[in-house]
Amino acid sequence: MDVPHDWSVELTPVHSAGVNDPALWSVDTPTLYHVRTDIVSDDSVVDITTTGFGFRYTTFDPDSGFSLNGQYMKIMGVDLHATNGPLGAAVHYDALELQMQQMKSMGVNALRTAHNPPAPELVQVCERLGILMMVEAFALAYRQGPLRLRSRRRRSQAGACTRIPSSSTRAKTTRRESAPRPPTTTISPRGR
Repeated sequence: MDVPHDWSVELTPVHSAGVNDPALWSVDTPTLYHVRTDIVSDDSVVDITTTGFGFRYTTFDPDSGFSLNGQYMKIMGVDLHATNGPLGAAVHYDALELQMQQMKSMGVNALRTAHNPPAPELVQVCERLGILMMVEAFALAYRQGPLRLRSRRRRSQAGACTRIPSSSTRAKTTRRESAPRPPTTTISPRGR
């Protein structure tokens, strides 16, 4: 597709292509496709990018739970606060891959990133290994207002946290040590 060089006008080129009978991405068979985009100016390629993606569809049903590509499944997830703590903040692709392979071998099929968007390499590893992701865009822990209060109230009612009165305007919370949390999260149909 050719885009005119009139830089005074902002353009967003759109191109559509069809894929007949694509193989669906799933946690067991994470089939990925790739699209290559070339940026050409004056007959010279100035930029090339390749984007991986998969075809899939999901549903959440209050009676049956979660389904991926029409197959109901339990989400067995973990939450990562740091990608590879002992290695520091630098992203090591091999370390991420090893960590996710270990998670997958323990039965994990989903990952929630905590507080900030993950490194693109982590997203690539999860897509390639067949791990669903819930990507948190920003830290809700620092957010004020009704959402935070509802969240605290819900945790307190569930017995996960205990409120401790404080002289400050914000209540402090502490986690009870007597009831350890399981290492995975399971989403199952309501009432079961």
